[in-house]
Amino acid sequence: MTSFIPIMLVLCMIWTFLFDLGALLQKDIRKMLIFSNIAGLGFIGAGYLLEEGGKLLGTQELLNYVIMRTLMFLTIASLAGKAKNFDIDSLKGRGTILKGQGILYTLAVVAVLGVSPIKSLTARLDIFYNMIKESDIMAAVIGFLAVIIEFCYFFRSVQKIMFAPYEGEKADLRDNFLSYFVGALAILACVFNHEVQHYIQDFVGVNAESLSEPWPREIVTLAISAFVVYTVAKFSKSFGGILAVAATAYAAMDITKEYINNISSIKYLIATLMLWLIVLVVVYIMGTISKEKISGLLFFIIYLSASIIGLVKAESSIEFYEFWELFTISSYFMAVMPSTKEARKSSLTYLLAAVFVGYAMFTGFVVLSKNAGSFEFDKMGEYLTSPASITVAVFALLAIIAGLGLKAELFPLYGWVPGLYASADSSVSALFAGVMSKAGIIGLITVLYVLLKDFEKADSVYMLVAWLGAFTMLFGTMRALMESDAKRLLAYCSISQMGYVITALAIKNSSLGFSAGIYHAVNHMMFKTLLFLCVGAVVLKAGTSDMNKLGGLARKMPVTTVSALIGAFAAAGLPLFSGFNSKWMIYQALISEKNPNYVVIGIIAMVASAGTLLYMLKFIHSIFFGRLPENLQNIKEDSLLTKLSMLILAFVNIVLGIAPNVILKPISDGMRELGLEGVSDFSIVKSLETYNTGVLIFVLVVGILIALFLLSIKPKKEIRKTVPVFAGGDETKYNNITNQEMQIAGINLFDSIVYVIKEFFDAWSFIDKIFLPIRKLLNAGEN
Repeated sequence: MTSFIPIMLVLCMIWTFLFDLGALLQKDIRKMLIFSNIAGLGFIGAGYLLEEGGKLLGTQELLNYVIMRTLMFLTIASLAGKAKNFDIDSLKGRGTILKGQGILYTLAVVAVLGVSPIKSLTARLDIFYNMIKESDIMAAVIGFLAVIIEFCYFFRSVQKIMFAPYEGEKADLRDNFLSYFVGALAILACVFNHEVQHYIQDFVGVNAESLSEPWPREIVTLAISAFVVYTVAKFSKSFGGILAVAATAYAAMDITKEYINNISSIKYLIATLMLWLIVLVVVYIMGTISKEKISGLLFFIIYLSASIIGLVKAESSIEFYEFWELFTISSYFMAVMPSTKEARKSSLTYLLAAVFVGYAMFTGFVVLSKNAGSFEFDKMGEYLTSPASITVAVFALLAIIAGLGLKAELFPLYGWVPGLYASADSSVSALFAGVMSKAGIIGLITVLYVLLKDFEKADSVYMLVAWLGAFTMLFGTMRALMESDAKRLLAYCSISQMGYVITALAIKNSSLGFSAGIYHAVNHMMFKTLLFLCVGAVVLKAGTSDMNKLGGLARKMPVTTVSALIGAFAAAGLPLFSGFNSKWMIYQALISEKNPNYVVIGIIAMVASAGTLLYMLKFIHSIFFGRLPENLQNIKEDSLLTKLSMLILAFVNIVLGIAPNVILKPISDGMRELGLEGVSDFSIVKSLETYNTGVLIFVLVVGILIALFLLSIKPKKEIRKTVPVFAGGDETKYNNITNQEMQIAGINLFDSIVYVIKEFFDAWSFIDKIFLPIRKLLNAGEN
């Protein structure tokens, strides 16, 4: 009988996959749920078939199945209204009217899928773990594909119900109080899931170790505070905001205290800066987000902070993966909050991509832990010193790097970035660029400097990552030059800058490269957050991020303009600004290796830097200089909180530029933990001594004073010229040229360069067509 178990597991997963595919194709939500319920039986059967703890896993999955899927049907019956119209499109926005029913449906969806923070009683992760552990790889792969399809149709329905505008009559909807009773049971199952699991163990008489462990005290505290903030913000935006600042500051203080007590940790240094940056963005949000939307956004920002604490404190790969899931689901809900068609489309695309590579990362962790006998990173690193199979080890490492690379915006996994950053609120885009991408860096540090420390094929993996980083910086720059939308331009800029970070970290055993990579990661965290906040201030007042419709805002928004100039100069790597120092160190680290590969990558980095200067000039000119459009004549700066947030970040960017040792010293202290020599003050000074700091500071100050003087000069009246217009060489008639018509639009700058780049990408457009059928099947966008 035992020999038939692998075949039975494969059949169970094929059953699940086929019925999930059927659910994906349904337009009636009842039929979707029926197909999904039949598919769910495959996981229950797989749980019972497993040799190790199978009876326990099957029973857990069955109990979760009954509670959560019952809740789904009850909430949908209520949301369908008196007309009982179960067409998925007809349910749009109904969760915004019957909020209790919509939230309970969303809770049931997340619980069925077994995603943090709502693990409930689901045993799917344990089922997948046992499949891979028992070498039932085929069953696990089919199961992963089935779950990705589940994510697609379930979250597509959540988006329609919770994040689309409602166009019907409120009188058509009614509450179903039975769903609140079942919802209470579901919430209890989620909160006390470990206690219930122990009861099930006693009932079935089987003990098995669960991959999911209780959360640490500080994360539980943040989880509770998120609900408090959500509730208070519903009644008072100000008090809710203050509590959110306190909650995120608590998270930042917790990691800061750990960092001070353990100053040798690079991961704690990065996490400390990430969390304090979140606090600053929360302050900005208090001045820009409406009361209707701020409660949900603050809720998930606090969960995002909790996930960062979990990631940095994780001692094992499975703990890391659990909080990586929490990071993914929190960022997804933050992105979809604007409730626009573009936000729903890009958010679902991001979620599906993150789930796909997330399962790849989980598989890599399980494969290594199976051979190492432990999920602990150090034990897996020890195993990789002499792995049983080099091929399997390389496969596992590449799967892990793919999972981390998605959030680190690594080529070719960055396709989700522009759409998500452009459609999300600017404050959320700031957090994604400044914070989310650095979560991937925390993981890459562990892979490159713990797991690969003594691996036989480490050189090849390092070189592969370095080249991927080079393509990331180059393609990001090329696409940014083509953009005329400010948020999409900054999104591609973020991709490009992360390429520098990844490339620098992938220079094996290079103290200069590692310090430069972390330094640039910190710089990017600061200047990219600043730039997105500046664009957010502009969008809030001008109503658009299209650079062709902007211009001349410098006099109207001087604080935003100066802040944006500092951020743009830092991103472009101009001397005395933070980006120059870290990029210069990266060039030196690459060329000093005297390896032809690294030298070529160094040249690519310099070319990308030249491109960065060009698109940053376009960004600044198109938004803040030139002529002011007539419809923006009465525009003015935003609130004090908004300006304060931008000025603080602008100051930090200046400090990181003129005093690099402020950050390089703690980076140097932390490098010894990873077996690298700290970069001494002498070598830091030496790497930057090729320019005269004093002279450049003088030039910069004089330049700023001249610019401020010119900005202070106001014309007595608007200049409007009557000029002749010629068509085909003949003068036609006189035309009054407006400010907007005289403005050189962003799309017109560097058009010859843009033309060449566009031709390059058009030549590779056939690749996009290959994946078009898959996109249509998943229907990640709106109907």
